[in-house]
Amino acid sequence: MKPNVGDILELNIDRLTYNGGRGLGRHFNFVVFVPDTAPGDKVSVKIIESKKSYAIAKLIKILESGPNRIEPTCEYYEHCGGCQLQHITYGEQLKQKKSFIEKSIKNLKLNIDTNVIASPSQFNYRNRIQLHKKNNIVGYYKKKSHELIPIKKCIIADQAINNKLASIKPTSERVEVALNQSGQVIIRNPKKSDSNNLFSQVNSGINELLVNYVLKEAIKDDYTQVYDAYCGQGNFTFPLYNKFENTKITGVEYSSKNIESARSKNPNIDFVESSVEKYFKFNPAKKNSLVVLDPPRAGCDKSVFNNISSSKKIIYISCDLSTFERDAKILLKNNFNLESLVGFDMFPQTSHIEVCGVFNKSNLK
Repeated sequence: MKPNVGDILELNIDRLTYNGGRGLGRHFNFVVFVPDTAPGDKVSVKIIESKKSYAIAKLIKILESGPNRIEPTCEYYEHCGGCQLQHITYGEQLKQKKSFIEKSIKNLKLNIDTNVIASPSQFNYRNRIQLHKKNNIVGYYKKKSHELIPIKKCIIADQAINNKLASIKPTSERVEVALNQSGQVIIRNPKKSDSNNLFSQVNSGINELLVNYVLKEAIKDDYTQVYDAYCGQGNFTFPLYNKFENTKITGVEYSSKNIESARSKNPNIDFVESSVEKYFKFNPAKKNSLVVLDPPRAGCDKSVFNNISSSKKIIYISCDLSTFERDAKILLKNNFNLESLVGFDMFPQTSHIEVCGVFNKSNLK
């Protein structure tokens, strides 16, 4: 039964959804999404949008709390748009994120096991944050607005960053407060300053586990050449170089600043400043090579896959499950098998999940 806007309903929340971590309940089998709820909650809600196949509701009251609902730690959580899952135990967050990945595997019509690697730190894990300034107020935006919340500390930011927040006096409308690789806190305009000497991923602890996993999967075979596409400043390139000393390593990156930084660290690696699609168009991946893909949220350009189809193995790191599914379908059609898909909790307390898929060629010739 489809509810109407304004209807007051009682719902049982079954699970979370990938898109924003909203709770999913059903009204006579009609799907209703409710933010700020937890699996197992019994809630009173008000319908604010009613579509053809689903509705969106606003939480009015928690009638019965689910077994994994907890009190959020952050004093700004109710209004800040940065975190979505602080009201849920960390173990349940990981369980729900595992279910997101399992749904993607099901959508790909595959039957493989998966797991989610926990972040070493649930809080204070971010090595950089971006703040906004408006009317001399420095803070984060409220959910779905440009109204600023002044903050004294961010509990998912590194403690060294929090220690600096009180003294920040930004001259621009947006400022990044970051921990560099030497352990110093720097304050920069993200639009103007380069990112040399900053960590490549905002969660250094889980990134180390991700890099180690990529290496573990990579060294299972030998290759004619190794490509690190969307290489940034060499997050995977340098560790791969250390493992494959006798194999040519090529890093491909569009950003000239990132390439300049990478080249300065190791001139022996072939770093190419180019879009990935253009590079592989003129330099198709060699037969029996390894291609590591770490694209932005939008995923890979379709043309890339035709030009890396001769490779032996593709390791695809993605921060968006929907674009990963889209691109994985192309690889499956190109005679690759998805051998494993593992989640890495790069962003605890949020609905985001990083995944690493390992594709092997199914019929090497």
